[in-house]
Amino acid sequence: MKHFLFLILAILVIASTYDYARSSGHYPLVVAVGVLATLHLVMKSIK
Repeated sequence: MKHFLFLILAILVIASTYDYARSSGHYPLVVAVGVLATLHLVMKSIK
């Protein structure tokens, strides 16, 4: 259950980050992947 909630959180954060990065002229995919990598490392540290 904990992993499922974390997955939902990750999807919401990546979607909002992607939308923000796209509107401000950055590289949205790079920003979204960076956030995903950060969330992945946080999840590994929680285990």
